[in-house]
Amino acid sequence: ATLAAALAEARDAEAMEAVRCSAMERQTKRLEEEVGRLHDDAQDAREALRRERSMAEEEITLARSAAVAAEERASEAEVAAEDEVREAMKMAQFSWELREA
Repeated sequence: ATLAAALAEARDAEAMEAVRCSAMERQTKRLEEEVGRLHDDAQDAREALRRERSMAEEEITLARSAAVAAEERASEAEVAAEDEVREAMKMAQFSWELREA
């Protein structure tokens, strides 16, 4: 009877160990799947950041180009205004000389 009880106890312990092992294997599989998802999410986030950085760099380049173009237009307008002032002064001088004459 003691041997039979010991065998039954050993079988119970073995069955319990098998149940624990199975539960641990399922938990390990879930954790591995979660790690895989987290890895994929991190990869997606890195790619999104690369795209955003690229778009930001492109916007900066466009803004710099627009600023250079605006500076050129302002410089041209300044030169044109100076030319107009000189021309107006010549006309005023000529008109003054005509009156004097």
